[in-house]
Amino acid sequence: MHTVGIDEFREAVDTLELLSLSSREDIKRNYQRLSKLHHPDRGGSTEEFQKLSSAYKIVMQYIDSFRYVLDDEEFKRQNPMLISLFDSGGVIGARG
Repeated sequence: MHTVGIDEFREAVDTLELLSLSSREDIKRNYQRLSKLHHPDRGGSTEEFQKLSSAYKIVMQYIDSFRYVLDDEEFKRQNPMLISLFDSGGVIGARG
C-alpha cells in the first residue's frame, strides 16, 4: 500500500476543491460532480479525469487510515501536520 505524503494529500484536496471540514459525502459529491464535468466521454480531458480519480483515491486512503481514531485529542496528537493544513483545526471526515 502506498503511503500518502502530506504534500500529495494537500494537492488531492485542492484538486477535489474540498473545504477543511468536508464530510465523506461532501468528498464523494465533489468527486462525482467534477468527474462528470471532466469525463472524456463528455468532452473532458482524460488527463484531468485521471487526476481527479487519483485525488479521490488519495483522500479516501488518507481518511480511511484514521478510522480507528477514538477522539479528537488523540487524532490531533498523532497528526499535527494534517491539523496544521486547516485554520479551523477541523478533521476531514475522519470518522466517516
